[in-house]
Amino acid sequence: PPSPHLSPQSPPSLPTSMPTSRPFSPSPFSPSPPAPRPSLLAPQSPLDPNIGNAPGSGQHSKNTPSSLTTSTYYSSLSTRPLAAFHLKTKGSALQQTGNTSILPQPETAFDFLSLRGSPCLHLVRPFSDFRNCQDLSYSDLRYANLMGANMQEVDLTGSRLEHAYLFRAKLENSFTRQGEPGVSLAHANLSAAKLSSAKLSSSDFSHADMSFAEMWSSILSGSKFVGADLSFAQAMNIKAGGANFSEANLRYAEMPSVEAWGADFMGAYLVAANLGMSELGGARFRDCDVTVATFKGAHLDQADFTAAKGIMTANFELIKGIPLGMSSGGKNAAFGSAVAAARATMLKG
Repeated sequence: PPSPHLSPQSPPSLPTSMPTSRPFSPSPFSPSPPAPRPSLLAPQSPLDPNIGNAPGSGQHSKNTPSSLTTSTYYSSLSTRPLAAFHLKTKGSALQQTGNTSILPQPETAFDFLSLRGSPCLHLVRPFSDFRNCQDLSYSDLRYANLMGANMQEVDLTGSRLEHAYLFRAKLENSFTRQGEPGVSLAHANLSAAKLSSAKLSSSDFSHADMSFAEMWSSILSGSKFVGADLSFAQAMNIKAGGANFSEANLRYAEMPSVEAWGADFMGAYLVAANLGMSELGGARFRDCDVTVATFKGAHLDQADFTAAKGIMTANFELIKGIPLGMSSGGKNAAFGSAVAAARATMLKG
């Protein structure tokens, strides 16, 4: 029975809707509200004055900071779709300022007038498949992450892929059009990439990491490999006439039956490299290290080995032609004379 001291009342009604948010009222004892986290993925307008001059002007803003954290860089290439690239820069200006409208510019100055963009730029990402969209010509893909991407038979004419990450990418039968600019892959990571049967003449691979790469039967005539790491690379039957391998690391590289007439290997590291049966007439091996390298059966007529290291340990059996620079100085004199005598005997026979 109800208590005689309390009057009966109906239960209180519940609110039909709860407030969505409570207004923040600052007090000395309450923390300040957290600042909204800036988004790094918001595309910026190509005409944004904070980014620099619009693409097509051929210039970049001199006041644009280049010390942002890793971010996604968007740029408009003519009337083609927006492209995303990953820039790896140092510093923490973003944390200091919180300003995302100022994005970093690529390290190398570049004239956007030579870029037309590509309808395939929306596929630029790791493990992407370009089999149904194979036009990447004249595209700015610097610092792009294309790890493991399937880029077979892709047109790379005139494209910029400096510092791109192409680890284990498949570039078989990729090509650049004859008479047009080659592709620039300077400082790119092409480790364990597959470039077999690629036609990339007059391209730039300077300082690229191409260790363990496969380049069977590729056409790389006139290309630059200055300072590139080609250690343990598989490059059988490639055509690299006039290519520049100076200061390159070719340790344990497998390059038999290579056509590299007049190629420049000056200062290269050829320790245990295999260049047997290769066409190396007129090539320059000055100051390179050929310790235990193999040139067995190679054509070395007029190839210059002046000041090369490790000649006494290299394999020059059955070479064709008479190389230069191996008949001067110490032990090399006897070795050079023996090579010349053996070659003369073969010619008489």
